[in-house]
Amino acid sequence: MNRLKMAKGNGSSDELLEQAGFEEEKRMILGGEDDDDLEFDDMKEMDDILLEKLTTIDKKHGEKLAELNHIFGG
Repeated sequence: MNRLKMAKGNGSSDELLEQAGFEEEKRMILGGEDDDDLEFDDMKEMDDILLEKLTTIDKKHGEKLAELNHIFGG
């Protein structure tokens, strides 16, 4: 019986989260606030910075692997 109550409780929470998600999507489709655009731009900028850092790390990793390959003749 307790599991049933817990499941019902989780269901209502899930429904609220789902409804909130739909509201967010609706607001985005109908036109969000300027703050959302700024937030998107900030997130895009952060993504670009992180991608640049990952690219640098990948390049260094490749160089190290090539060096090890040369050392061990693999």
